[in-house]
Amino acid sequence: MQRDRFVQICRIVRENETIGCLEITPNQRLVLQACMDHRWVMVKKYRQAKITTLMILDLLGQCMYSPGVQGVLIAEKYDTAETAWGCARYAYDYLPDAIKIPSRSGRDPAKRELEFTHGGRIKAITAATGAFTNTVVLKNGANAVSSVMSFATQPRGTVVNTTLVDDTYSTFNAGVSATLTVTKLGGNAEFAVVVTLVRVA
Repeated sequence: MQRDRFVQICRIVRENETIGCLEITPNQRLVLQACMDHRWVMVKKYRQAKITTLMILDLLGQCMYSPGVQGVLIAEKYDTAETAWGCARYAYDYLPDAIKIPSRSGRDPAKRELEFTHGGRIKAITAATGAFTNTVVLKNGANAVSSVMSFATQPRGTVVNTTLVDDTYSTFNAGVSATLTVTKLGGNAEFAVVVTLVRVA
């Protein structure tokens, strides 16, 4: 299924507490297209732009329809992670059965994780708490995979494409942790990071 079609099928709870499908905006469409065109994307958004909601739904679709894809939603705070996971779980629960990939039974419902029968998985975790953040680096163990992704000086709504990816460390072996190094420089910045991992047999 096309990614823009999938996110518009998903049900969400809107700001006014009504329930309905996502009505994609021009800015959301630009961000989604950037994610399809580039391997690494960072977005500095204005509040209530619903970019986070869009990314959650898009990641859900990729993990559900692509066998072996491991998707991680990384939030700055615990309550943000809870909200992000609630959005993903609600969208999945109310998908039409005809397009829903079954999840594995026996999973702990208290965990922010959903594993599909083909091995794909999506989960939400907390990266850090405390001061505001301005830069993020994805690491494979102690080795940097991405360049330093900074949004400290970018205007709101700007899509920042990270152009440097170290292919030497872009493969994560079993037992090696994918980590984020976050630099706290102050300011009123908010961020969410989406990481998609593909299982290689």
